[in-house]
Amino acid sequence: MLRPLAKAEPPGPLVQGAQPGPRSRRGPLLLLVAGFTTSACTLFLMLHLLASWLGVDRVPPRARLLLAAGACALFCLLDVAVVRRRRMCSVGIRRQTPKNFVFRFGDYLGSLFWGLDTGLAVTTFRTTALTWASLALLPLHILPWWSGLAYGLGFSLPCVAAILGPRWRPPAPDGWSPEPQWIPKALMRGRHKVQIAAVAILLLTTMLLAITAARPA
Repeated sequence: MLRPLAKAEPPGPLVQGAQPGPRSRRGPLLLLVAGFTTSACTLFLMLHLLASWLGVDRVPPRARLLLAAGACALFCLLDVAVVRRRRMCSVGIRRQTPKNFVFRFGDYLGSLFWGLDTGLAVTTFRTTALTWASLALLPLHILPWWSGLAYGLGFSLPCVAAILGPRWRPPAPDGWSPEPQWIPKALMRGRHKVQIAAVAILLLTTMLLAITAARPA
């Protein structure tokens, strides 16, 4: 999805005889970010409200903390296996948001649909189990309802930096403006380090939750 947005020019005329015109990255990028953040906030808020409706606040805080610690410990073990095997997280749907949304629906609607789909988190595969841990802590009311906004910003800010930050090379003779190839390569090289960091975060979270639950009321 970043690749179509990163182009300054289309690959060629869409209609025979038409001349390619400049394409703005800012408009589609804004819709991508808006779609992702909207979906994330909606998902997190709905989980929080559903848990409230089911009466999770009537469950003793210590019990909820212990359940949260157990869930984080389980996801930590799953991520340890991910790091050892150098694979993606095995939890969830093995699916990517279709990359052809921009070509099917245009720059603006395609970017919006891509953001709405990806922002739901549970509809695509994950690099680590951190997302699933967050979704487990949310209905226990360990995380606040506005966590979806933080999740959306965690995606949106790096995405904006990756698309608008780097300096693009001059357009090629055919009108195509290549993206800096070091961006996807750097992301792939850093994936294993991110997964190791996720293990550390889950381990630390598990310890903090267990210590908090063990304190006298």
